[in-house]
Amino acid sequence: MKNTERRCHGCGELGHLYRECPKGEKGEQQAGAGGSQSKKTDPRKCFKCGNVGHIAAKCTRNRGYYMKSWQTRTRSTSGKIGDIVCWGKIEGVPVEMLLDTGCSYTLVQTQLIPDICLIEGETVLVQCAHGDITEYPVAEVSMVIEGVERRMRVGVSDSLPRPVLAGTDLMRVFGKKRVEDCMVMTRSQQKEEQRQKEEVEKKERESGAVAKQLLEDTTEIEQDGMDTLHEDLFSRPGKTRKTRSQKKKGKREWILKNSMVGQKELPSGKEELRKMQAEDETLVTIGKQADGLLESLPGVKYVRKEGLLYRCSSVKGGTEQLILPVGCRRKVLHLAHTIPLGGHLGQKKTTDRVMKRFFWPGVTQDVKKHCQTCPECQRTSGKRFTPKARMRSLPIIDTPFRRIAMDIVGPLEKSRRGNKYILVVCDYATRYPEAFALRSIDAGTIAEKLVELMSRVGLPDEILTDQGSNFTSRLLAEVYGMLRIKGIRTTPYHPQTDGLVERFNGTLKRMLRSCTSRNPKEWDTLLPYLLFAYREVPQESTGFSPFELLYGRAVRGPLDVLKESWETKEDHAEDIVAYVTEMRSRLEEMSELARENLKRSQGKQKVWYDRKARDRKFGPGDKVLVMLPSSTHKLTAEWKGPFKIIRAVGEVNYEVEIGRGQKTKIFHINMLKQWREADETSYMIGCIHEDQEWRFRIQYKRGKDNGNADGLSRGPLSEQRSCSSEAEGDVINCT
Repeated sequence: MKNTERRCHGCGELGHLYRECPKGEKGEQQAGAGGSQSKKTDPRKCFKCGNVGHIAAKCTRNRGYYMKSWQTRTRSTSGKIGDIVCWGKIEGVPVEMLLDTGCSYTLVQTQLIPDICLIEGETVLVQCAHGDITEYPVAEVSMVIEGVERRMRVGVSDSLPRPVLAGTDLMRVFGKKRVEDCMVMTRSQQKEEQRQKEEVEKKERESGAVAKQLLEDTTEIEQDGMDTLHEDLFSRPGKTRKTRSQKKKGKREWILKNSMVGQKELPSGKEELRKMQAEDETLVTIGKQADGLLESLPGVKYVRKEGLLYRCSSVKGGTEQLILPVGCRRKVLHLAHTIPLGGHLGQKKTTDRVMKRFFWPGVTQDVKKHCQTCPECQRTSGKRFTPKARMRSLPIIDTPFRRIAMDIVGPLEKSRRGNKYILVVCDYATRYPEAFALRSIDAGTIAEKLVELMSRVGLPDEILTDQGSNFTSRLLAEVYGMLRIKGIRTTPYHPQTDGLVERFNGTLKRMLRSCTSRNPKEWDTLLPYLLFAYREVPQESTGFSPFELLYGRAVRGPLDVLKESWETKEDHAEDIVAYVTEMRSRLEEMSELARENLKRSQGKQKVWYDRKARDRKFGPGDKVLVMLPSSTHKLTAEWKGPFKIIRAVGEVNYEVEIGRGQKTKIFHINMLKQWREADETSYMIGCIHEDQEWRFRIQYKRGKDNGNADGLSRGPLSEQRSCSSEAEGDVINCT
């Protein structure tokens, strides 16, 4: 049977049989409704989608069903060329697509486009092969090919040879992957192709004529009209593999290419270096000192040897330093610091390494600038080299449980009751802690424990948490919104904001280690006893125990029981009104004292913290490095970036653009470090010309003190003019 005579008894279309029909049961039902004969439904059930009427191999959810390949089907044997067709979905409806490499805009039949997808007022002009220009409406539809969904803009037409006429715009989105799926290349074919390629390369190396001929042929092909076809139609499947020789060759070319960067500026020999020294404006003064026209500093002498300028110094036993022009300084700094043999050492060691061999005006400042702008050094330097910001004290809370802080401790060793975590809650006014043993830390469990706490102490105004996913979940956000609670979050990787609960976490874990050393699986049963022990003792910041600030009295503990057993005191009846009045006055007095103690404690902490802190500021658009956890080791952190500052959030927080897609996060300034970029003109220091009015005299003395501690003085009368001079290894820039 010919392909043109095959008719599907399910959908009634030509070109395929029922077992190949992509419409399946739906097409069968449509055919049964319109015809006189009733069709039997396939009783088999698909284990992928669960529907009856087909098996998994023919399931519409199968990734390879609609696109077994971008296959060629010959529709006629009368000399017509074959049609390249494929199957896909438009707005969930299976359709057949005709691929046309001469079409630049995809067209779809009108009946396949819902009215809601049409873009009102937008049209597209399409020029046919015979020159006619037609205007078509434009629609934005959801298109699925082999399980990949994309939204595309297509033209809408009433008359098309197929439901969809797929153009090159569709091939750019789906074409590459689909063509690769239908093309197969065996290992032997790949090896044979690689062998032929190596033979051609060998002949090219032996004879340039062959390479020239191949280049001409390639140029002719590129100039042909075939280059307008989409390159994905001719792509080869799989990842291109390189042999060891090709990898070594590529590595040598890369090393050679990178090593030649900037080599055109460097002198190739003594004559070129002498010429560059003579033409360099920054070395004019040194040249005059070498020729005896100007007087040099004591202990420093500039000389010419074989036409080259040298600096001879008596410091450290005497050294002979070659004077470098501007064009050679960057290369010297790169070799002295950046390469592995340079070791990325610090400013002092790099300066000593350079000045042992070379010198130029402002060498110390150039080395400092180069070390500060080195990208590798900026990313790998420790956090201790970044000054911390000054401490900002939190507002003092007077009302108990007006602001609380929450955090999670764990995972711990699983107890006999199945608990592995602890939900810790601390009150900022009284320092009263609560702890709940949990089996899981999902948002639902935390919400239940939070409601349990609020049933005893009331609804808080603010809840401070970190950036944990369980605290930032939608469920807790809805609970906050329903109860009018303000949720406050700390900045990422900066737990100092929630220092109260973090400090209590450390105390609680230390108490658990001490009390559960023999029975580690019973830690959850000991939790209430440890909480009582913590609540009973006075806090250093407030001067009172959490029990006293919350209840207005000292609770009865084990020591009180022991004391009462040794004492014989009679109980006296007390008036209830008098007791309440006394307790209220006691609470007010203790609250005022606690507030004063908190202020005093915060001031003391700030003084000690700010001893090594200093204020830093960033502006919008500034580039910074961010201290983030390493992608390989989560327990270590490293500088990443640079990233751009978007805006300032408060005094010490900044919103930073992280990665692509305009994603932003808020970081504390202690997690940020300024990114320094090398300036192209940082290795050029301006000269003092003859027409300048100021003249400087630098006096150098040894062993005598004339009131100038550093031995340097400046005067207006001198014949010396110098951009910079050096005494005892320190550069003095005269500006």
